[in-house]
Amino acid sequence: MPPILIYTKASCPFCVAAKDLLRRKGESMTPEKRAKALDVICDRAAHLARLVEDLLLASNVSTEKEPARSVVIESADLAQLATRATEDFAPAAGRLRLHVPAEPVAVACDPVRTVQVLTNLVSNALKYSPEDSPVDVEVGVDAGGRGRVTVVDRGRGLPADQLEQIFEKFHRVEDPMVMSTSGTGLGLYIARHLARAMSGDLEVTSTLGQGSTFTFHLPLATPPPG
Repeated sequence: MPPILIYTKASCPFCVAAKDLLRRKGESMTPEKRAKALDVICDRAAHLARLVEDLLLASNVSTEKEPARSVVIESADLAQLATRATEDFAPAAGRLRLHVPAEPVAVACDPVRTVQVLTNLVSNALKYSPEDSPVDVEVGVDAGGRGRVTVVDRGRGLPADQLEQIFEKFHRVEDPMVMSTSGTGLGLYIARHLARAMSGDLEVTSTLGQGSTFTFHLPLATPPPG
C-alpha cells in the first residue's frame, strides 16, 4: 500500500500558499487574481473533503458486514438514477450520450449509493479518454434478468492483467512517477463493494488502446403482491 499524505485545510500546501498570498497582497491584487486564489482554496478544500469521505467509506466497507450497513434498499427507476448521475457532468454534456429505455427499469437498490457508483464510473470514463471522444451510458435489462448500466469509453484501455486489480484499494493503473490524472485509487474499490452490498455487481472488460466498458448490475425490484 503506498503511503497516503492527508492534509487538513489548514496545512494543505496549496491552501496555505493561496491564503498567504491573499493575506499579504489581497488588497493590491486584481479581482481576477483574487478570484483565482479563492478558486484554488475552494478546489483544494473540496478535494480534501472528498478524500476524507472516501477514506472513511473505504474503511467501513473493508469489513465483512459494513457494506450492508452502508445501503438502504428500496425500489427505484435505474434510468432516472442514471440520468441524475450524468447531470452532474454538465461541462461534458457534449461527450455524454445517455441511452435509456422508454419504460422504467425498476431495481432494488439504495438510490443515493447507486448514483454514487454511476458518478464514479462516468467520471473515470471522461477522465481516462480523449476530450473529443464520446462516452456512452446505456440502461437496460441483461439476459440474466438484472438491471444493467454500461459505461463505455474510447480511452486508453486497461492491461488484461489489471482488470481485477483496479478494484483493489489504492490501485492506480498509471505509473506514479508519470501520473497524469488525479485520484485516490479508492473509487472503484468502494463502487464494487457498494454494488455487491446491494446484491449487484460491478465488472469491466477492456481492450488496451481502444477503451473500456464497465457494467453495473442490480437486481430487479420484486413487484408488490396482488
